[in-house]
Amino acid sequence: SRLSRSNKRKDCSSSSDNNNQRPRPRDRQLIQDRIKELRELVPNSEKCSIDGLLDKTIKHMLFLRNVSDRADKLRKHCCFQEADKMMVEESGASWAVELGSSSSSSDAQTCPIVVKDLDQPGQMLIEMLCCDHGRFLEITNAIHRLQLTVLHGVMEKSPPRESWARFIVE
Repeated sequence: SRLSRSNKRKDCSSSSDNNNQRPRPRDRQLIQDRIKELRELVPNSEKCSIDGLLDKTIKHMLFLRNVSDRADKLRKHCCFQEADKMMVEESGASWAVELGSSSSSSDAQTCPIVVKDLDQPGQMLIEMLCCDHGRFLEITNAIHRLQLTVLHGVMEKSPPRESWARFIVE
Protein backbone atom coordinates (compact mmCIF):
# COMPACT_ATOMS: atom_id res chain seq x y z
CA SER A 1 0.00 0.00 0.00
CA ARG A 2 2.92 2.30 0.69
CA LEU A 3 4.32 1.61 -2.77
CA SER A 4 1.03 2.34 -4.42
CA ARG A 5 0.72 5.62 -2.48
CA SER A 6 4.23 6.69 -3.41
CA ASN A 7 3.59 5.77 -7.05
CA LYS A 8 0.37 7.79 -6.95
CA ARG A 9 2.31 10.71 -5.50
CA LYS A 10 4.87 10.42 -8.27
CA ASP A 11 2.10 10.21 -10.83
CA CYS A 12 0.40 13.25 -9.30
CA SER A 13 3.61 15.17 -9.01
CA SER A 14 4.62 14.33 -12.56
CA SER A 15 1.23 15.42 -13.83
CA SER A 16 1.51 18.64 -11.85
CA ASP A 17 5.04 19.07 -13.24
CA ASN A 18 3.64 18.64 -16.72
CA ASN A 19 1.04 21.30 -15.93
CA ASN A 20 3.80 23.63 -14.74
CA GLN A 21 5.87 22.91 -17.83
CA ARG A 22 3.13 23.55 -20.35
CA PRO A 23 3.24 27.34 -20.05
CA ARG A 24 7.02 27.20 -20.06
CA PRO A 25 7.39 27.35 -23.85
CA ARG A 26 5.20 30.46 -23.81
CA ASP A 27 7.43 31.94 -21.10
CA ARG A 28 10.46 31.11 -23.19
CA GLN A 29 8.84 32.75 -26.17
CA LEU A 30 8.12 35.88 -24.14
CA ILE A 31 11.72 35.96 -22.94
CA GLN A 32 12.98 35.55 -26.50
CA ASP A 33 10.66 38.35 -27.64
CA ARG A 34 12.01 40.65 -24.92
CA ILE A 35 15.60 39.78 -25.83
CA LYS A 36 14.82 40.56 -29.46
CA GLU A 37 13.39 43.94 -28.42
CA LEU A 38 16.49 44.67 -26.36
CA ARG A 39 18.74 43.81 -29.29
CA GLU A 40 16.80 46.32 -31.41
CA LEU A 41 17.01 49.06 -28.78
CA VAL A 42 20.63 48.69 -27.66
CA PRO A 43 23.26 49.67 -30.24
CA ASN A 44 25.76 47.03 -31.43
CA SER A 45 24.08 44.16 -29.63
CA GLU A 46 23.08 41.96 -32.57
CA LYS A 47 25.65 39.22 -31.97
CA CYS A 48 26.09 39.34 -28.18
CA SER A 49 25.46 36.62 -25.66
CA ILE A 50 22.64 37.26 -23.23
CA ASP A 51 25.18 38.31 -20.58
CA GLY A 52 26.80 40.67 -23.07
CA LEU A 53 23.40 42.02 -24.04
CA LEU A 54 22.49 42.71 -20.42
CA ASP A 55 25.86 44.39 -19.84
CA LYS A 56 25.42 46.60 -22.92
CA THR A 57 21.86 47.38 -21.83
CA ILE A 58 23.08 48.61 -18.45
CA LYS A 59 25.80 50.72 -20.07
CA HIS A 60 23.29 52.14 -22.55
CA MET A 61 20.86 53.02 -19.76
CA LEU A 62 23.65 54.79 -17.83
CA PHE A 63 24.54 56.69 -21.01
CA LEU A 64 20.91 57.75 -21.49
CA ARG A 65 20.70 58.86 -17.86
CA ASN A 66 23.86 60.94 -18.40
CA VAL A 67 22.30 62.54 -21.49
CA SER A 68 19.16 63.30 -19.51
CA ASP A 69 21.19 64.87 -16.69
CA ARG A 70 23.05 67.07 -19.17
CA ALA A 71 19.77 68.13 -20.77
CA ASP A 72 18.46 69.12 -17.34
CA LYS A 73 21.57 71.23 -16.78
CA LEU A 74 20.97 72.99 -20.08
CA ARG A 75 17.34 73.69 -19.28
CA LYS A 76 18.48 75.45 -16.14
CA HIS A 77 20.76 77.68 -18.11
CA CYS A 78 19.47 79.50 -21.17
CA CYS A 79 22.30 81.80 -22.09
CA PHE A 80 22.37 82.06 -25.88
CA GLN A 81 19.99 85.03 -25.91
CA GLU A 82 22.17 86.73 -23.32
CA ALA A 83 25.27 86.03 -25.41
CA ASP A 84 23.98 88.08 -28.35
CA LYS A 85 23.77 91.12 -26.09
CA MET A 86 27.27 90.58 -24.72
CA MET A 87 29.59 91.67 -27.50
CA VAL A 88 31.81 93.90 -25.39
CA GLU A 89 34.70 92.77 -23.25
CA GLU A 90 33.66 91.84 -19.74
CA SER A 91 35.49 90.47 -16.78
CA GLY A 92 35.73 86.71 -17.17
CA ALA A 93 35.55 86.95 -20.96
CA SER A 94 38.43 87.12 -23.40
CA TRP A 95 38.78 88.24 -26.99
CA ALA A 96 41.24 87.08 -29.57
CA VAL A 97 43.08 88.49 -32.35
CA GLU A 98 43.51 89.56 -35.84
CA LEU A 99 44.11 86.88 -38.44
CA GLY A 100 45.69 87.33 -41.84
CA SER A 101 48.72 89.06 -43.22
CA SER A 102 49.97 92.04 -41.30
CA SER A 103 51.26 93.78 -44.43
CA SER A 104 47.87 94.45 -45.95
CA SER A 105 45.13 95.65 -43.67
CA SER A 106 42.46 94.70 -46.22
CA ASP A 107 43.48 91.01 -45.98
CA ALA A 108 43.32 90.96 -42.20
CA GLN A 109 40.17 89.68 -40.53
CA THR A 110 39.05 90.29 -37.01
CA CYS A 111 38.04 86.99 -35.47
CA PRO A 112 36.62 87.46 -32.00
CA ILE A 113 36.46 84.52 -29.67
CA VAL A 114 34.52 84.96 -26.47
CA VAL A 115 34.95 82.56 -23.57
CA LYS A 116 32.75 83.19 -20.57
CA ASP A 117 32.19 81.34 -17.30
CA LEU A 118 28.54 80.53 -16.78
CA ASP A 119 26.52 80.44 -13.58
CA GLN A 120 26.49 76.65 -13.55
CA PRO A 121 29.72 75.33 -11.98
CA GLY A 122 32.14 73.89 -14.52
CA GLN A 123 30.33 75.29 -17.57
CA MET A 124 31.60 77.85 -20.08
CA LEU A 125 30.19 79.62 -23.09
CA ILE A 126 32.51 79.66 -26.10
CA GLU A 127 31.50 81.68 -29.13
CA MET A 128 33.37 82.72 -32.24
CA LEU A 129 32.83 83.86 -35.79
CA CYS A 130 32.31 80.88 -38.03
CA CYS A 131 31.94 81.17 -41.80
CA ASP A 132 30.65 77.68 -42.65
CA HIS A 133 29.44 74.38 -41.25
CA GLY A 134 32.76 72.66 -42.01
CA ARG A 135 34.52 75.08 -39.68
CA PHE A 136 31.82 74.46 -37.08
CA LEU A 137 32.68 70.75 -37.10
CA GLU A 138 36.41 71.52 -36.90
CA ILE A 139 35.77 73.75 -33.88
CA THR A 140 33.70 70.98 -32.27
CA ASN A 141 36.52 68.48 -32.81
CA ALA A 142 39.04 70.92 -31.33
CA ILE A 143 36.85 71.34 -28.26
CA HIS A 144 36.64 67.56 -27.87
CA ARG A 145 40.44 67.28 -28.15
CA LEU A 146 40.66 69.69 -25.20
CA GLN A 147 38.69 67.05 -23.26
CA LEU A 148 35.67 69.32 -22.88
CA THR A 149 32.15 68.01 -23.29
CA VAL A 150 29.92 70.01 -25.62
CA LEU A 151 26.54 70.25 -23.92
CA HIS A 152 25.02 72.42 -26.62
CA GLY A 153 26.32 73.78 -29.89
CA VAL A 154 24.62 75.98 -32.41
CA MET A 155 25.55 78.07 -35.42
CA GLU A 156 23.53 81.28 -35.70
CA LYS A 157 23.44 84.16 -38.14
CA SER A 158 23.27 87.56 -36.52
CA PRO A 159 21.71 90.18 -38.83
CA PRO A 160 24.39 92.87 -38.60
CA ARG A 161 27.22 90.36 -38.20
CA GLU A 162 28.40 87.12 -39.69
CA SER A 163 27.59 83.61 -38.48
CA TRP A 164 28.54 82.75 -34.92
CA ALA A 165 29.33 79.33 -33.51
CA ARG A 166 28.22 79.07 -29.89
CA PHE A 167 28.96 76.22 -27.53
CA ILE A 168 28.16 75.50 -23.93
CA VAL A 169 30.90 73.20 -22.69
CA GLU A 170 31.60 71.40 -19.47
